[in-house]
Amino acid sequence: MVDKDSSNIPVLILGGHENALSILRSLSRHGIPVSFSATEGRPITFSRYGNKQYIIPLGADVFDYWSELLLGRPHPELNGHLIFGCGDDAVQFLAENREELEKYYLLDEFIPEIHLAMLDKKETLRLAKKIGIGTPRTWKVDAGSSIEELTSQNIEYPVIAKPVNSLVFRTRFNGKKYLRADNQAELIANLKAASEKECDVIISEFIPGPDTLLSSFYTYIKSDGTPLFQFTKRVLRRFPPNHGGACYHITDWDQETAELGMKFFQGIGLRGMANIEFKKDPRDNQLKVIECNPRFTAAHELLVRSGMDIAYLIHQHMSGKFVPYTDSFRSNMRLLYPVNDYLAFRTMRQKGEITFPQWIASLAHPQVFPFFRLLDPYPSIHHFLKHFRTQEKKTKG
Repeated sequence: MVDKDSSNIPVLILGGHENALSILRSLSRHGIPVSFSATEGRPITFSRYGNKQYIIPLGADVFDYWSELLLGRPHPELNGHLIFGCGDDAVQFLAENREELEKYYLLDEFIPEIHLAMLDKKETLRLAKKIGIGTPRTWKVDAGSSIEELTSQNIEYPVIAKPVNSLVFRTRFNGKKYLRADNQAELIANLKAASEKECDVIISEFIPGPDTLLSSFYTYIKSDGTPLFQFTKRVLRRFPPNHGGACYHITDWDQETAELGMKFFQGIGLRGMANIEFKKDPRDNQLKVIECNPRFTAAHELLVRSGMDIAYLIHQHMSGKFVPYTDSFRSNMRLLYPVNDYLAFRTMRQKGEITFPQWIASLAHPQVFPFFRLLDPYPSIHHFLKHFRTQEKKTKG
C-alpha cells in the first residue's frame, strides 16, 4: 500500500491531450511534482513544466509501453505516484490493471468495472435506461442487415452510427466521433465501413436542435458515496456544427443537468471522477444522454480558470487532507478554440444561422484558451503549427 499522509504526493499523468497539459500546469503551480507519459509530439511534451517525461514513440502500443513502464518495474522513481488517466486508453489500462498497480502507486477510488462500463457506449445507454434517464432512440441493425430488415424497423433519419468503443473508432476513422446517415443508402454505407474497420456501432437517432442545447456535469464521488464537487457547463458552438468537437464552451450552473447527472452516477454506483453530457431534446424538452467520460475532459482548463481545479481537489483528497465539498465556480467563463470556432462560424453563416456581428458579439468576452499560457507558450505554438499544416494538406489534397 502507498502512504497517503502527504500533501505533496507526486503525480504521474498518463495520456490525454489538452486536459493533460492543463493538469500539468495547474498542479506544478501548486508545487506538486508532476511527471507524464504521452505520445511523441503531443503539446504537453513541449511544456516548460514537468519533472520527468516518459515519451511514447509514434506508432508504439500505449498499453505495452505503460505495462513496461509501470508493471515491468524499470522505474522505481515512480513508486508512490498518484496516477491520473487523461485518455480513454489510460482509463482502460488503469481499470484492467488496478490490482497490480496499487501495490506500487496511488490510484483514486474508481471501481474498474464501472469505469470500463462507461467506456462502452452501448452499456452506458443500457444503464441510463435502467435508472430511468432519457436516451436517444436506438435500432438493432448491423452490416448484415438486409434492406427489408432496415425498412421494417421504421428508422427515422437522420441517424448516427456511434461507436461502442470510442478509442478504437476514432483511431480507425481519423478522429471522427460518429458517422451520420440522412437516408437508408448512407446508413448501409456507414454500417459497411464500420464492419470493414472492425468497429462495433450503435445506430441512434440524431437529437435535433442547436449545439447550445448541450450541457455537461462533472463530479467525483468518494468511497463513502458523497460528492467531492459538482460542476456544470454548456456548449455554445461545435465544429463541424451539430456533430464535431466543441469549440466554444461556457461555465453555467444548470440545476437540471446536475440533478440528472448525479442520479445517473449514484444509480450506477460510481466512485471516482466522471463527466456526463446531455442534450435537451426540443421535441419533449427532456435531457437525453449523449456520452459519458470517466476521466478529465478536453475542457479541463475552463474548470481550472473558473476556480474549480478538480485535479488539485482530487489530489488533496487522495493525499488524506480534508477537502470540503464545493460547487462554487465563476459563471460565464468561456473556453475558445479560435480556429475551429471561426470555421464553425463560416459554416453556420452559410446556413443563415449566425451573422458576422452576432459572432463578434459572442466573442466579446474574456477568453480562456485550451493550449495557450503566456508563461508556457511552446505547447500552443506547436499545436497551431501542427493544425495549420494539417489544414494545408487537406486543402492541397
